[in-house]
Amino acid sequence: MPRTKQTGRRSKKPELKHEGPKFTLFPNLPMEIQVIVWKLTLEPRVVEVFRHRNSSFGALVNNPPALEVCRDSRAAVISSYPLSFGTYFFPPSTRFNFLMDTIYLDYHNHEDIGLFFAILSQYELSSIRYLALDMSLFVDDDHLSSGDNGTYQETLLNGLERVVNDLSGLEQLIEVHDVRIWGEHCVWSPDKESHRGRKRDVIEFVEELPVDFQKPELLINPNLPGSSYDFKTWGIRNHKVAFGVRKSYTVARYDPEPITRWYHRRYCYGVFGGRFMGDDTDD
Repeated sequence: MPRTKQTGRRSKKPELKHEGPKFTLFPNLPMEIQVIVWKLTLEPRVVEVFRHRNSSFGALVNNPPALEVCRDSRAAVISSYPLSFGTYFFPPSTRFNFLMDTIYLDYHNHEDIGLFFAILSQYELSSIRYLALDMSLFVDDDHLSSGDNGTYQETLLNGLERVVNDLSGLEQLIEVHDVRIWGEHCVWSPDKESHRGRKRDVIEFVEELPVDFQKPELLINPNLPGSSYDFKTWGIRNHKVAFGVRKSYTVARYDPEPITRWYHRRYCYGVFGGRFMGDDTDD
């Protein structure tokens, strides 16, 4: 009797992942040694600030694993992550390490940046060491398209200069050029506007444009601009420029046509100036 042909798919055997040796004696170590080990697991984070609808501020960042592994690990490091950025009406809810974390503000904060710094306590103001400002903060389409001749930028720069003067512990200022905006005519990203989506898609600071965006046909300028003159005059010890990249960023699936908005070129030279490799004539 002929064997009937089986059309169903064969179930694949699960692949066994090779795991390295495990150290099982950690709980037996003296508590002092365990505390040292847990503190060595801490890494710097980029903390994106956002404003809740109720006017309180939160952060788009996950807590360090040591805060959530167990009670002993949490107890070992929690003093390094005080609850921060609260107000009289809304208690602080963000765990922030002032010794290693970086505050990052981008175009989502352009209406709230003044309020954010206004609600910080004197301790918080004097303890911030690392601040990253996305240059998209300085381009507000609503102001520019309505005929604002640079007043918005001037007001923001003057306010930030006063803030920086009060950040007595500030060690580094990073100018960030978000690749999604730097190459807005062809760089695509999923809808990450929800706080939960943005929290999973953290931004990273790099000094070179990712290879996928360096193709000549994309017309994206691969060179970072120089440091902002205004920021240089603030006298910050460590001042750098970087691209901002998220894992979700991809090249659009269509042939892009450069969108060189005239008001970007007119008012934003030095902020966005030189990002387009194509024709720079007025529309």
